[in-house]
Amino acid sequence: MEIKEIKERLGIDEVVRHYGHAPTKTGMLVCAFCGNHEKPKARKTMQIYPDSDRFKCFHTKCEKEYGRGDGDVFDFIERTEKCSKGESIVIAKKILGVEPQSPLKNNKVTKEASSEKGKSQEAKEERSSSSASVVFNTENPSELYYSRGELEIQVLGGINVYSSLDKLRVTLKLSKERLSLRHSLDLYYDDQVQKLIRKTAERLNISSTLVSNALYELTDLLEEYRRIERKKEQEEKKLPPLTVSEITKAERFLKGKNLIERTSDYLGKSGIVGEANNRLILYLIYSSRKRKNPLHAICLSASGTGKTYLQDSVAKLIPEDEKFSFTASTE
Repeated sequence: MEIKEIKERLGIDEVVRHYGHAPTKTGMLVCAFCGNHEKPKARKTMQIYPDSDRFKCFHTKCEKEYGRGDGDVFDFIERTEKCSKGESIVIAKKILGVEPQSPLKNNKVTKEASSEKGKSQEAKEERSSSSASVVFNTENPSELYYSRGELEIQVLGGINVYSSLDKLRVTLKLSKERLSLRHSLDLYYDDQVQKLIRKTAERLNISSTLVSNALYELTDLLEEYRRIERKKEQEEKKLPPLTVSEITKAERFLKGKNLIERTSDYLGKSGIVGEANNRLILYLIYSSRKRKNPLHAICLSASGTGKTYLQDSVAKLIPEDEKFSFTASTE
């Protein structure tokens, strides 16, 4: 279940009542966080807005303690349960009566893992880390979200799904409650990962076992996510097969007389004005992609004379799934 779907199904009034609060007809109640619930006539400073499924406390105490006095259903759960953002999503699903989903189904992972028994403190940490609820959300490709227990990790800027498969460059924001750490690294470079594990454990005052398990699991999830996105992109680029009438029309055109002249005329009609010889040569070279040994071209001329325009204009006549365009390359 996506976050968007949870928000559509779980209203702020339902969440408030789930935790034992009773708002008035106008949506006012004693603040669930800064209000004095022991006083019979405590001041009602919190307002819920069922239309937008948000809440707001108008007391400055809330703003000082939490940085802001408003929020959505997940913020309300997070503050009430004193849990992480990822855990609030899991709890919201439980309120709706929805079971956790399997990895990468509907762009989200929620799973429960268990570890072997052990008597030492290290074994206990390992067990605690392994049994922590895990969330992996890819709803926003530019800010992937992962959480394991009390540790939250945001992949800022997402990942380049078309980068070389021997690299996995990321910029991570690792958080625990109000503490956070930002770091860029290649997750395939184990020395960098080990340094980040030690640094995170020290900075966030968190178990290194939990950080280690989280980073290695996140790496596996990002690999799978990259594979799925690559496959999806390739499938979207595929054009539907030609119909019988389209094939017949194409064959008739190709078998007709003066094919080169007619091709040149159509290139002009497509909007590529001038450069009659060059546009035709480029089109024929691009078309040779179907042959076992395709031709190649290097366009040379002074700067600003339209080389890129000519190449791009002719390339528009080539199917999207049969070309790859880039503006710079290494040696």
